[in-house]
Amino acid sequence: MTLFPTMEIGSLPKLPGREAKLKGKEPTDKDKEQLRQILRLVNNPPELADLVEQFLQAERRETIIKLNSRFNIRLLEALGVEQVYDGEAQRKEMYQGVVEHVAGMQELDRQVSFVTKAGFPNTFVPFMYTRPLTLTSKLHYDETSFIASNATKQVKVPITGAYTLGTWSDLGKFPQELIQQGKTHSQARHQVMEELVYSFADNVINPTLKELAALGIYRLQIDEPNASAFHNQQDLLYEATRRSVAGVERVELGMHICFSRDYRTIAGVAKILELKFLTLEIANRDTPDHRAYRDVIQAFESAGYQGKYCLGVLDVHTDELESPELIKERLLYAAELVGPQRIEAAPDCGLRTRKLPIAVQKLQRLVAGAEIAKKIMES
Repeated sequence: MTLFPTMEIGSLPKLPGREAKLKGKEPTDKDKEQLRQILRLVNNPPELADLVEQFLQAERRETIIKLNSRFNIRLLEALGVEQVYDGEAQRKEMYQGVVEHVAGMQELDRQVSFVTKAGFPNTFVPFMYTRPLTLTSKLHYDETSFIASNATKQVKVPITGAYTLGTWSDLGKFPQELIQQGKTHSQARHQVMEELVYSFADNVINPTLKELAALGIYRLQIDEPNASAFHNQQDLLYEATRRSVAGVERVELGMHICFSRDYRTIAGVAKILELKFLTLEIANRDTPDHRAYRDVIQAFESAGYQGKYCLGVLDVHTDELESPELIKERLLYAAELVGPQRIEAAPDCGLRTRKLPIAVQKLQRLVAGAEIAKKIMES
């Protein structure tokens, strides 16, 4: 068994120059220099250099996107990351990229911007609930097939969870209809939100997880950044998760929870035994004595969790580069609490918030710190 295996949570920045190329324009000199910098950081492997050259010459939209996907897979493998993905190279934003495949959701002509409890911004285009949900096409299936056929290491694929999809959506006319029938505003919103969240779980996420699991990948990660956003709605999160994972086989299931300042409020996910790993945002709140890791782990241990902790040991909201020594300290501290076999290493969240050269350097330090921790435990 490999101690302290590493992964990237989900998103990576798009390749420099991609936006320009998709508009039919030439990448800037700055874009090209960033690409050269990335190659230098990983010692110019011939395959990555060739993918960059193909990317710069490509003209068709599909070709540009697929080359970005292949580049990210090979980049993570070259960095020594042990569970790989393509950094969402083939996806839009994590909410819209799902709901645009769902009948019963209507795109609105506005954006929603909010600041999380941790002070980090997020922006997305909301959709409105109009009728019972059904998938109009397979979700993430072609993407996952492509990644599985191109990766040489274990593949882990993230998918936005039903709770976040439902609670980020506009509830449409339905609450007002219930209010007219005598429900209070609070009762009406809660009833419709529950209906929508469960519809996402039953009709969108569960069939998607089953189809992706059949592709033979290693892990599926349910992303729930909104998990602790609402007071006293934990039971809705738990039931939506149970419905989402029901009958999913031949793959290891886990959950990524970020934007949470107090994991104790949702530690009950520990009782969903199908969840074998939790990826948790901790590095951005760490202190010199690393008690943040103790507090988070104890919350889930007290709730009966017995799976693996894939701990955030890189802060994705700063360009500051954590040292391998600091990453090693965080991992060994956590290992003392529950044993090294249950500890894995990752960034707090997706690295799309950084420029790609910074993301590469952070992941290099992640791998180096995990390797130091591994050697200490094995010595």
